[in-house]
Amino acid sequence: TLAAFARAGDRAGVPWLILTPPTHGRLLTDRMSAPMATLYEQEDEAQARIAATGHGVSMPEAFAADPDTMYYRTDHHWTLAGAYQAYLALGDALSFAPKPLTDFRVTEYSGFQGTTLAGSGLPPLWSDTLVCAEPETSVRLTVLLHDGETLETCDRLIFPERAVSPDGYGVYLRDNYGYLLIENEAAPEGT
Repeated sequence: TLAAFARAGDRAGVPWLILTPPTHGRLLTDRMSAPMATLYEQEDEAQARIAATGHGVSMPEAFAADPDTMYYRTDHHWTLAGAYQAYLALGDALSFAPKPLTDFRVTEYSGFQGTTLAGSGLPPLWSDTLVCAEPETSVRLTVLLHDGETLETCDRLIFPERAVSPDGYGVYLRDNYGYLLIENEAAPEGT
């Protein structure tokens, strides 16, 4: 898949990058039994293949230095800290100056139980705090259908009422949509 993607991007003359941080499990192999830890070693080969394309983005040391703050305890997704580190890495790779986190409105929602815990069959004895960052400037979120027709338009990116739903990730961008347009008048070119 990676080779096909690389050929298509190179053939089209489109600049492309791949940002692939190690999984939370790979970062925690020192805490696992040896047989379990070996299951994560295959990630090293995948990372080497990505690096060999010359289009890989190196992740900040923060991921390896403090993995417990980069991923949720009850899920395999990044926390705000992990997403912000990826944003910083992209800034370096794409030569733009990332905005400091203080330029964003940060909100927290307690009681989040991620998909890893939900799918484990274990009782929900613990939870995480879902932390969100949203630009202070006004934005417009347009949800588009596959044919480009508008389904709905909103003036925000974070939806607190969705934080307590069974899929708490609806707090971001309202739901899992395939085609979104985010417009920000303060951003270069407005998108």
